[in-house]
Amino acid sequence: MLRTIRAFLWMRWRISRNAFKTRQRDSLEQISRALGALAPVFMLLMLVPTVLALAAGGVFLGWKMGQAETVMIWRSFGFLALRGGLAVATITVLIAPMVRSSRGTGSETTRLLLLPIRRGMLHASEVIAALSDPWLGVLFPALVMFPIGIAIGGSVLGGAVSLLGALLFVAILMLAVSLASFFIALIFRKRKRAERFTAVLIVVLSMSGLLFALVGDEWEEGLEKKRDAKRFGVDAAEQAAEDDPDLTLSQHVDQQLPFGVRFLPSEAFMRVVEAAVDGHVAQLGLNLLLLGTWTTLLYVSSRWAYWRLLETPETGGVEGNLGAGFRTRSLPGVRPAVAAVAFATMRLALRTVRGKTAVYLNFVITAMIYVILIRELSKVELPSGLSFGLGIGFAGGFFTLISLQPIMANVFAIDSNGFTLQLLSPLSTSEILHGKVVGSALLVAISTALCFGIGFVLDAKGSPVVWLAGFLILVAMFLVYAPMTLLLSAVFPKVADLSRMGKDGNPQPIAGFVAFIAVPLLLIPPALTAAATLMIAKSGLLTLAGALVWLGVAMAIYIVGMRALCVLFERRRENLLLVATGR
Repeated sequence: MLRTIRAFLWMRWRISRNAFKTRQRDSLEQISRALGALAPVFMLLMLVPTVLALAAGGVFLGWKMGQAETVMIWRSFGFLALRGGLAVATITVLIAPMVRSSRGTGSETTRLLLLPIRRGMLHASEVIAALSDPWLGVLFPALVMFPIGIAIGGSVLGGAVSLLGALLFVAILMLAVSLASFFIALIFRKRKRAERFTAVLIVVLSMSGLLFALVGDEWEEGLEKKRDAKRFGVDAAEQAAEDDPDLTLSQHVDQQLPFGVRFLPSEAFMRVVEAAVDGHVAQLGLNLLLLGTWTTLLYVSSRWAYWRLLETPETGGVEGNLGAGFRTRSLPGVRPAVAAVAFATMRLALRTVRGKTAVYLNFVITAMIYVILIRELSKVELPSGLSFGLGIGFAGGFFTLISLQPIMANVFAIDSNGFTLQLLSPLSTSEILHGKVVGSALLVAISTALCFGIGFVLDAKGSPVVWLAGFLILVAMFLVYAPMTLLLSAVFPKVADLSRMGKDGNPQPIAGFVAFIAVPLLLIPPALTAAATLMIAKSGLLTLAGALVWLGVAMAIYIVGMRALCVLFERRRENLLLVATGR
């Protein structure tokens, strides 16, 4: 077993080291690959202070709980806080694999079946690899150091038993993370099913916060009534603690919670700690048995899911009739070759879940934000010429540029083998680059038009001149943003699948970060100009004139930038082809 673990660690080290090799890569590609490989290292270094702080906090809290003189107060407040923190952490580590989908379809693991390694060992290696999950990696040292602190505080036997409970709890989290990852990988084995799941997940995550905010007022009023009646939560527990001082605050809270909460792994672990410190053997045995039962059930489920994953073939790739019979349409004022590349870029994005949500979800979110805040916004008096409908449209266009960042900041590599066809076609470099820009402009135009349309329906007030000025500001932002994203796509290409969430569908980290922060930075100059003309001069025509000036500046930047990009693209053509085809 140890030899197999060493072999997997060596394999991971070699894979990481390959990112720094220069074979068949130019200097820019080498820098891009190296920065992408170092991104997890930088993230790990940023988490080190958090890990040390949590570990120190675990030792301190355990030390206080292990002391007979102060155990009551630390079980009242610190113990209660720790219970809540572990419950939240458990939910987080289960949701994280669904959001990231970092393990993909598991096709890489299937190739390991060719090695003389038992499936049980492969499954064990995947479970152990769950410790690399950031949330679990941060939590693990604190869980281990907490029982050690109890032993340092004087309760050596309690610390030893608590350490056993902590290891069982960590094993439960590892198996739960692995089971969630295997389940997501099984879903992603079929492309159509994966796209539906991703679409539902993105919509749920996007709308959940807005829905909570929508019912926030009613929920707050309900809680206020319960708080006044002293019938819910910690307030009721504090009142009960005054009536029965023999029980701790944590025990009073238990009386307010449903009975089924006791069977959660986090609650079972904390009851093991409580029983170990107090010396309650019966309670200790029952909760250790409960932790062992959770471990066994999750192990069996995780093993079954992993075996099912290895035996399920990956299906549902690009269909053979995709795009069959499609007649290339023309665009006014655009050459046919440029229009062909533009429509290919647009269709590629709209065939994927990320592209659809980036284009069609912004107007829904902005409209819901307006509906949620309509009570407060009705009390705000806007300057002459402005309206909330214009704000909805402008905000939607702003968020559109951000949401399309995974496509625009990696516009060459996402084409995959289609990029090869574009380079083999009788297309000039200028036609390819302008086609990519026009294709991105079509995506932005669809989303922005929907946002302005819903804004006009909800609040059509305001000066038409100011509405036009807001639209021109967005156009000016795009004219500067598009060449910038082409530059990032050419310098930092990365193989990506837009049908996947997480890192597999994201651009290179440096490119994604620069493209993300560029949007608000590009908004500042024209927005300040428009605000100054409206607030000081109070003239819609001056606002429009300022927007036209910025549009002219943006057009000049676009022309100069595209000429420079043509030269860079010619030098990077072969390397971009290698990246796009995954070589």
